[in-house]
Amino acid sequence: MNERISRQEVSDALERRLSGLQDDPWLTAKVLSKAEGEKPVKKISVTAILVIALLALTMAGALAAALNAWGVIDFAGNLGWTYVPENARDSVTAENLTVETDHLICTIRESYYDGEILRVTADIEPKEKMLLVADDETIMPADNEEDCGVTAVEYAKAHFGSRLGDVYLFPEEMDVDCETEWRSNEDGSVTVYMACFFPDEQAERDAELELGYVPGRDLESLTEEELEEEGLFDTENMERTPVTLKVRAVETESYVCEEPLDFPSAGVQVTRVAMTVSPLEIRYRLYFTVTDLEKYKATEGGLWFEFVNPESTATEYFEQTFEGGLSGGGSIGCVDDEDEFGNEKVGTVLCQTDTLGLNALGEEYTLRAYNCWEKTRYETVTFRVTKVE
Repeated sequence: MNERISRQEVSDALERRLSGLQDDPWLTAKVLSKAEGEKPVKKISVTAILVIALLALTMAGALAAALNAWGVIDFAGNLGWTYVPENARDSVTAENLTVETDHLICTIRESYYDGEILRVTADIEPKEKMLLVADDETIMPADNEEDCGVTAVEYAKAHFGSRLGDVYLFPEEMDVDCETEWRSNEDGSVTVYMACFFPDEQAERDAELELGYVPGRDLESLTEEELEEEGLFDTENMERTPVTLKVRAVETESYVCEEPLDFPSAGVQVTRVAMTVSPLEIRYRLYFTVTDLEKYKATEGGLWFEFVNPESTATEYFEQTFEGGLSGGGSIGCVDDEDEFGNEKVGTVLCQTDTLGLNALGEEYTLRAYNCWEKTRYETVTFRVTKVE
């Protein structure tokens, strides 16, 4: 699928998703990465930096010590403008699968799988006294003001005998998109959350994961210049351990609308809306065709479709829409019928994919076309879906 929306366009189109995240750019980046269809970087240093810094500034010592109790729903539900069902935890499976390596004890604590998306939380503990981190710039949590905001190197020297280790948990398959989030714990362990987006749907899956450990270099004998030149971690002695997690998909239901929905002001017609309802969210694919190339081009690639909450009394546009699902983000791009130069033409089929919170579930939906550049709202159309047996 050829993506057609730039980062700035997606940022504007998804402004309602980013409400309240001005102080957390990693979460913003997470949404934008999904929206652009990019394969997420498998380790983002700012992830650990921002999340852990937030903990250091806002959590009391007792609560910080209990961070590894965070589960799938805690991690998945911390995205702004996201709807978390009250019974969300009922669909999460307690795994308690423990894998032991020469240096680590990894316990995959929870999982959630809906046929396409696998969510996992794992606690990774060092066998010896050591500070496990996600990268060399991580800011560590602290239970006193003196340690607040120090780097991982400084924290390791002060509390862990100058010993550091880098860890990761990722799918082995290269075509699997993966997002991760980390929580550092004061005992040196880490709690990792992983969301994998598989390209194919399977009712049962043997998820092949890789647990990795990279030892840190000698913090005492090497100077700061040498550490900067050689790197903080000894990648030549990386430890890789395969982990197989067998999962079964939760029950889902499918709904579809194949009645044409016209949006003449935007120069398009929606030809099909397909929805998959899981215990956590609604995932949808919305197919539309260019009917008036001049009007469609006038949107400058900023066309987006919003699901409007008909019961909303809000005056702000983004507050009139339903909250997103736990997967967050969205994407839009061409399916087929581009010309030889890759440009849209009349008849081009595009697809918008995104998620809705379960509070939007119903037989009837209200769809509104939106120009994310000019903040222009086009036609609003109501349609009904039927269950696919």
